[in-house]
Amino acid sequence: MVPAPGATVTGTNDQHTYVRLDEPHALAVGDMVRLGLSHPCTMFDKWRAVLLVEPGAGDGVPTVHGALRTAF
Repeated sequence: MVPAPGATVTGTNDQHTYVRLDEPHALAVGDMVRLGLSHPCTMFDKWRAVLLVEPGAGDGVPTVHGALRTAF
């Protein structure tokens, strides 16, 4: 995972996010980007399952431990 200072989300639709970068090559295909939700209902409305993730141990790479079913 790499920091991306100057990254700004400029739009979203469905599962896509559009990002403007101050540094043109700050991110590459395959880089992990973590985003949060502005409201929890978005998660329950859009996805039938969400991943249960814990922070990485020292290396910063998160570990997926399972999936949680959602209902809305």
